[in-house]
Amino acid sequence: MDALENVLFAARLTGKPIKPSRERARQLLHSVGLENRQHSKPSQLSGGERQRVAVARALMNEPALVLADEPTGNLDERTAGAVMEILLNVCADARTSLLLVTHSPVFAAMAQQQLFLHNGRFETSA
Repeated sequence: MDALENVLFAARLTGKPIKPSRERARQLLHSVGLENRQHSKPSQLSGGERQRVAVARALMNEPALVLADEPTGNLDERTAGAVMEILLNVCADARTSLLLVTHSPVFAAMAQQQLFLHNGRFETSA
């Protein structure tokens, strides 16, 4: 699948009509900076671009909550920062809550609320 088909896959799983879903998928790819890459296959995309496609796909069905487990784990620091910024901005624009699991203190600091797992228990920062 190309990037557009990949994002549309989420709509197909829920049986949503294709024509309006295709337009939403294009808008989401635009919002993550991939409007010119919508017909690119995964092998033609960088790691950061593939993560941005995943962000768009996660938002396709307008969820109230996005669960992101180490969404930048396999990316270099610069690309990871760019993907995190896009993820936070797109979720904010869509008024979608984001539950982020990360080992990065920099990315954790971007959250409105932080919980830390310490000795098997969740703790809030002081």
